[in-house]
Formats: sequence, C-alpha cells, structure tokens
Amino acid sequence: MGLFDAIRVSSDVAAEWKLECPRCRRAVSAAAEWQTKSLDPAMCAYLLRHGEGGVRLYLLDPPDDRRFWRPWTREEIEESRRDRRFGGLWEKREGEGEFLPEAYEPQHRRQRSLGELPHQWVEIYTSCACSRDAWIARWIKFTDGAATDVRQEAPCGLRDAPG
Repeated sequence: MGLFDAIRVSSDVAAEWKLECPRCRRAVSAAAEWQTKSLDPAMCAYLLRHGEGGVRLYLLDPPDDRRFWRPWTREEIEESRRDRRFGGLWEKREGEGEFLPEAYEPQHRRQRSLGELPHQWVEIYTSCACSRDAWIARWIKFTDGAATDVRQEAPCGLRDAPG
C-alpha cells in the first residue's frame, strides 16, 4: 500500500504517446488521474505537459483561486453540529468552506517547474472503465527534467506494472 502521487497528463501528450487501454483500445480520458510511487510519494499532484525543451513534469500547488471557493452555509454548519458520529471532529464553522471540484483542475492551479528533476525512470498507471483489472501503465525516462523515452513495458531491471 502506502502513499502515491497523482499525475494528470495533458490531452496533447496523451494523444502523442497514444495512451490507450490495452484491452478495449479506448484512449485514456484527459480527466484520468494517473498514479505513481516513483517520486518519493507524498500525495503530491503533478501535471505532465509540453514545456521548455519537451514534455516535462510540473508540480501542482493546492487550489487557492477564490473564484472556486464556497463557504459553508448556515444549514451545513448546523447539520454538522448535530452530527456527532465523529465526536464533533469535523464540525463546520462560520468562515470555513471548501473548494469546488473545478479548483482542482490543472488549468486553475499554479504549475511549478521541477527544473532538471526528475532524472530517472517514472512509472505511471491508471485503470480503465472497461474492467477493474485493465491497468494502463507507462514507464517514462526523464533526463534533465524532460521526457526522453516512453515505454509500455518496464525497462530491464525495474519491476513490472501493477495488476
């Protein structure tokens, strides 16, 4: 088990790399969230997209765009005060709220360049809706921060993809 990082792949990179399910041959959705444990996993979010010098990995900062912020309503606050299932641990308070799902989209978050990192093979994987056993995996070689090789199979000496 353990922690994993989430990676979104831009639609142009997904098309260029022909990211599709090996079972049903459908293209992977641009909204698909890939996972990896190759980057010192700490539940970070990344975006794989074209950048200076090729395809690069960008760290996505947590949402902060107030256009996508929704404060708790009085009804939600009162309901959370009445709900004692967790001993009041998640009681909602005046002035607090949540970010809407759109706030988590890459285009609404700051994308930080990793510079020359990573400098390694990175395995990314996701599943397809056609079957819970349909894993889609890619091994990406990064050199000085840019993707230089993409493979469906694990490079010699590295473990196989999940599944």
